[in-house]
This record gives sequence, structure tokens and C-alpha cells, in this order.
Amino acid sequence: MRILMALDHGKEKDILLREITARPWPNGSVFYLCHCVEIPYPGVQEGIFIPPDLYGELLDDLRKKGGQLLEEASKYLEECQFPHEIKKLLREGPAKKEIVALAKEEKIHLICLASHRQSRLEKLFLGSVSLYVASHAPCSVEIIRAPNY
Repeated sequence: MRILMALDHGKEKDILLREITARPWPNGSVFYLCHCVEIPYPGVQEGIFIPPDLYGELLDDLRKKGGQLLEEASKYLEECQFPHEIKKLLREGPAKKEIVALAKEEKIHLICLASHRQSRLEKLFLGSVSLYVASHAPCSVEIIRAPNY
């Protein structure tokens, strides 16, 4: 079985990892840890002007942090003695589109991602990665929610 875990920064990543390690998975399963670096366009981004000379530094920083996120997740799985093969993938582009594309490329059987619990207004203006993935993925999608405290 091929399982894609879409990871992002924040406590949701930890909840997703704990949920995945707590479950039994078939022998021979392969887990794809994926983080998508959403590349801002040079110039004005969300009302903020990004000078061209800082743009390269910003991209390098986003890539570095994405790589660190994947390493931390992989280390967590190793410490939990997770018995399955792990592949780490850093993608560049809109997360919702990259997750769906990766699922098609790797013939993924299940996509697992965490919900960020956005308000309806945030979903309207920002969009929802989980909603897009659930609607466009070529496979089953599980959206793991953080418990309400």
C-alpha cells in the first residue's frame, strides 16, 4: 500500500504523525512524506512587495525549512520504530495541486492530511487544501482533525 502524508508546519503535523503511527498498516507499505513549498511570485505578494534581491533568499529559506520539516517527521517515525519504508519528497508549487499530482504520479492508494480548522470566511478567501484534495484526488483521502479542547 502506498500512503501519502501531506505535512505542513504546526501542531497539525504532530497530530497526523501520531495518528498514523498508532495504526496497523499492511506489510510492505510505503509512506511518502510530502511538504509543498508554496513559491511566492516576485513583486507584490499578499500586499507585501518582495524586492528581487530578497526573492532568492526567501525561496532558499522556504526550501530549507521544508527539508527540516521532512527530516523531523522522518526522525519521529524512526524513533517510534515505524516498520515501513519512508520516502521524503519536497515539492514546489500550490500544495493542493502538488498533492494531487504526486498521488497520480506515484499511484498512491491513500492520502492523509491534517485539517487546519479554518473558519468559513478563511476557506472562502484562502481556499481549503483538504477540500480540494478530497475533490480531485485519484484515491481515497483521510482528513485528520485535531481534537477539540
